[in-house]
Amino acid sequence: MYDINLVPESRYDNNTLAKTVVVVTSAVILTAFLIFYGVVDPLRQQYHVEQMYRIHKSQMAKLETITSEHASTSAYLEQLRIRQEGMRVLFDEKLPASLLVLNIEDAIPSGVYIISKNYGEGNIALQGRALSSLEVAGLSIGLKNTELFDFVRIISVERDLAAGHSSFVINLKLRKE
Repeated sequence: MYDINLVPESRYDNNTLAKTVVVVTSAVILTAFLIFYGVVDPLRQQYHVEQMYRIHKSQMAKLETITSEHASTSAYLEQLRIRQEGMRVLFDEKLPASLLVLNIEDAIPSGVYIISKNYGEGNIALQGRALSSLEVAGLSIGLKNTELFDFVRIISVERDLAAGHSSFVINLKLRKE
């Protein structure tokens, strides 16, 4: 019979077979080790680096978006601050006088005449004439009832007997809401 084995049977023994298995297993393990650390691991590391780069790139894009939004929000906030200052000037100097006239018209009795008003930083001084001291007291009560003022104080009432009327000064403090 023809044997395909080129090595005669006498040369095979258990010791040689075990050595061959160890050598082949070692070669397979070494090859697997070299393939993993020579090919697979560098590919895995490259994949992680690319993934980190993509994450970094998207975070940088978000940062640029946030930075531009911050700049526009800061500019808008600055405009609001400027408007607030303008509104404060408008409120402190223009609106109270017009609100005063509109809201206290009903509080002024018919025998009272306001001659002048001085306004500054929420304080108002009214000077005027009235037919009697009772009219001045009525004006004071009417002003207090408008609920526009923290306090209403009659500073002075002087009776002019020759003219037949009383001159008065009333101080008011606008409510800060």
